Amino acid sequence: MKFYRSMAFAVTLVLAIVLSTACAQKQVPQEQETEEIVIGIIDDFSGPMASMCLAYLDAENDAVRYINEKQGGILGHPIKTIVIDHRMDSTLAISGWDRLKTEQVPLVISVTAPAATVLQTSCQDDGIPIIAGGGNIDQAYPTEPSYYFMNVPALYGVFESVCDLTLKDWTQKGKTGKPKIGFDVVSIGSYNKIFSKMSRMAAEKYGLEYIITATSIAPADAATQVLQVKNFGCDYMYLHGTESAVIVWLKDMERQNFHPIIFGSTGLAAPELFSATGELCVGTTYYAHGPQWTDMNRPGIEMLHKLNSEWHPEVKDRPGHYCRGFVSFLANAEVVKRAVEKAGHSNLNGDAIKDAFEHTKNYEPAEMGVEYSWTASDHQGIHGCSWYTWTEDGIGVAASDWYEFEPLTGEQRTQAWWLTE
Repeated sequence: MKFYRSMAFAVTLVLAIVLSTACAQKQVPQEQETEEIVIGIIDDFSGPMASMCLAYLDAENDAVRYINEKQGGILGHPIKTIVIDHRMDSTLAISGWDRLKTEQVPLVISVTAPAATVLQTSCQDDGIPIIAGGGNIDQAYPTEPSYYFMNVPALYGVFESVCDLTLKDWTQKGKTGKPKIGFDVVSIGSYNKIFSKMSRMAAEKYGLEYIITATSIAPADAATQVLQVKNFGCDYMYLHGTESAVIVWLKDMERQNFHPIIFGSTGLAAPELFSATGELCVGTTYYAHGPQWTDMNRPGIEMLHKLNSEWHPEVKDRPGHYCRGFVSFLANAEVVKRAVEKAGHSNLNGDAIKDAFEHTKNYEPAEMGVEYSWTASDHQGIHGCSWYTWTEDGIGVAASDWYEFEPLTGEQRTQAWWLTE
């Protein structure tokens, strides 16, 4: 009897081990729940737009760390990024995109996609969504399925808001007559023509006298353009160029003793600007469609300060591009989360991400004070901006409230319309 009881015990033990092993094997698929979500980042990290892109990359790295460490990833899946430097070189952009396609990333981030034009078509050809810092009007308002999305407003509103600020400043100073404003637009492909038309429309709507010049993305100098606007007698200038172009403009205006009131696009907000130009940029005003380091009234910015104190105690301030990159990445992560919730991690692909983008409305990440909305017919993401002024301390402080842009009309939602005179 003892023998049989011993045998029974042994059999029970063996069965327990087998069942335990079987259960462990059945749990293997659960480990897949921690599989990474890989996102591609392809930008200019060592070329003419490197200063801006590196600030974005710092933010994107911190956003990944925040999501992985503080939030446990996206539905339990840690985020991993593949970072590629295209240096504004089309060959590098193509090879970089091919690598991301081979890695089967479901989403690509590229602030500079409007300038690295090959990326604008690659995303469409390969069905991989790209979230970019701008693009053409057809991409902002697609009339057919599009994989190109933006985290910027339709730029005509920016031109109107700078004209509004110009007229308000002119009136507050008690001046009479019409203020004269110069617009220097970026000369990349068709953007020169498009931004020139936007300049004319906005200036004429607000009754301003105006002159328009154009500068390349990495100019050796802007002496000729500066002389043009100086001879025109501009009271105000709007610089819609890269940080490289803005630095050249500020230095050439100083050489020619020409000191209008200066407004600018995101190129004027570049972190490199203050160190490169010093006091020349003090008092200049740039637009931003995301929060700034000084916006401590926003809980999300307060959180960013705390994270930087914990992770980067040596850093005392951050440029606007860093803040914008962080909040934008959080918005992108929310889109990915919604795609995973609907399609499942194993089915996470370009189509799932595209669908999630087009069903994201009025999403405000981390109480940052900016909302993101995309639909099938509106891929611009943000619909307004604020303006900030450089101080002697090298930081940007709020110079305006939020401008909510009026929607473009039907005919204005096409690239062809903006390319006509």
